[in-house]
Amino acid sequence: MTALLKQLEAAGRCLVIPDGLSQFKDATLRMAAGRSSIYSKLIKASALGVEFHCTDPCLCYVISGRETFYTADGTELTIKPGEMIFLPANSYMVSDFVNSDGPLAAYLCFFGHEVLGEFERKVPLTTPPPASATAYKLDAHHSLSGYFSALAPVYENVTPAAPLVQAKLLELLLLIATLDDVKRLAGFLLGNKGTPARRNIKHLMREHANHNISVADFARISGRSIAGFTREFRRVTGQSPGQWLLEQRMVRAKHLILTCASSVQEIGQEVGYANTSHFIAQFQKRFGATPLQMRKAQI
Repeated sequence: MTALLKQLEAAGRCLVIPDGLSQFKDATLRMAAGRSSIYSKLIKASALGVEFHCTDPCLCYVISGRETFYTADGTELTIKPGEMIFLPANSYMVSDFVNSDGPLAAYLCFFGHEVLGEFERKVPLTTPPPASATAYKLDAHHSLSGYFSALAPVYENVTPAAPLVQAKLLELLLLIATLDDVKRLAGFLLGNKGTPARRNIKHLMREHANHNISVADFARISGRSIAGFTREFRRVTGQSPGQWLLEQRMVRAKHLILTCASSVQEIGQEVGYANTSHFIAQFQKRFGATPLQMRKAQI
């Protein structure tokens, strides 16, 4: 198991990107300026069911290996070497990688608002396309492969200044606009444009209650500091975020224990617990019985 996945499993949570990438050895920051950045990742062992939440619009370019992405609405997109996928901001996804074709090597490019605004100024459209912030795949093209092949040798021992980082990401978008459907790209970027709005806290927590997201990451996704998020959540609900999440997960776990035949381990994972023993202890503390005791009692 890779370093990234070991840490994710130990934490029992969803990875929030790009911010969370700085914690993992399998991901390397190549350049950054504000919310705009380029990372590379190299994963050698199979990685199935990796949950992540993307806070900024992102392009994933696969160098080697094959990665499958599953969107929240069930769409499945498999990306092979040379292909790319655009991932919208504020999106929850799951990815699978099987190392049958060797390691997974890829670049992750995140586009800050300065880059998006500059692209709009450089590529004015007479009839702006409808905003469409949904994931989509791009086919391989030798020019795009050339762009990514040049990144490592040119910037290996260089720390680019902010204008250069933004220029490189703008160059990438302009290249894609030249090679692909410019209206499709413009529609995607338009759907991801603007300063991140503060999201409704209760709606956000309900939406992701079972996605293994930490309170710190909930705060980041909502556009608030941890202290501000916790303070506002207490004001709205009368509970701390941690207490509320625990209650929601326990209520769902009880429902699953009594209505389906899944194992205790599977149900624990379904409601956000990577550690089955911890799930059982929390369940017993909340309901006065273990999951199996409760299940047997209703028979």
